[in-house]
Amino acid sequence: MFIYKNMKFAKPIVLVSKCLEFDACRYNGMRLNAPLVYKLKKHVDFIPVCPEVAIGLGTPRTPIRMINVEKNLRLHEVWTSRDLTDKMNNFSSDFFDSLDVIDWAILKSRSPSCGLSDAKIHNWDSGLEKIENLKAGFFAKFLHKKFPLVPKQDEGRVLNYRIREEFLTKIFTLAEFRELKEQKNIWSLIKFHTKHKYLFMSYSQSDLNRLGNVLACHDKTNYDEIEAAYEKYLQELFLENKTQKNFLNAIFHVFWYFKKCISSEEKQFFLDTIELYKEERIPTSVVIHMLKWWAIAHKIDYILQQSIFFPYPEDLIELSDSWKKIKI
Repeated sequence: MFIYKNMKFAKPIVLVSKCLEFDACRYNGMRLNAPLVYKLKKHVDFIPVCPEVAIGLGTPRTPIRMINVEKNLRLHEVWTSRDLTDKMNNFSSDFFDSLDVIDWAILKSRSPSCGLSDAKIHNWDSGLEKIENLKAGFFAKFLHKKFPLVPKQDEGRVLNYRIREEFLTKIFTLAEFRELKEQKNIWSLIKFHTKHKYLFMSYSQSDLNRLGNVLACHDKTNYDEIEAAYEKYLQELFLENKTQKNFLNAIFHVFWYFKKCISSEEKQFFLDTIELYKEERIPTSVVIHMLKWWAIAHKIDYILQQSIFFPYPEDLIELSDSWKKIKI
């Protein structure tokens, strides 16, 4: 029988701002506490980077800002007005040219180098400084260009339990796919698809079908073409966010595996539980654990092996998450 406690997870490769738990390299000489980064250290391979230190700026240092200069975006030191644009662009280009793969990126929010979408653009009008827009920082722009489909998030948003759960699910699944690609084996790919069937369904039934159609042509198509198409569609699936409708669609597909081995009273209790979940009176974990228990009790290995029950290591689950309403 499948023993879920023995599950092993692939190690994601994660790009991270070095000031998050790794080094006191902020402009003010500080290191920032990032609880998720700290907990992930034993589960992922981190690539820490501080673009500002990398281009020769000291710690502590004069702050830098994105400045709109005659409609041309530049990177300047605040007090010296030294232009660092070319240095940052050259470093960022070389850095990402040398980086072949990542599964996730966690970068410092609002940073003129690392901000994913919320770096402030400064402008001067009549001697007064104005913040006129928000945009990706200089280093982050190269990240978006090199890895457009890779999940990315800042350290603030991953404090949100729903966002954190989704990103952990995505990165451990993508890391597993990256590792299986080394095998160049269609049956390993089919096994991967089977294991993640209901997880993928919880994001999108149509995208799950599209992935299945790619595999259905395995006897007529070159493996490399199948793998490339599957990877593209998998990454596109994970650009979706779970909806309650899609999640419940997957849950009911799993539920029907038990219709012959549970009592009518148990079935009704489950349906009543689903109604409570729809009303946001109980969290997702209650629904998942009910199905997991039935799979264990009735020894249904196919269901027990489904990653929707174990998308990432258990010790990354926050105790407080179980008591919050989870809006999917």
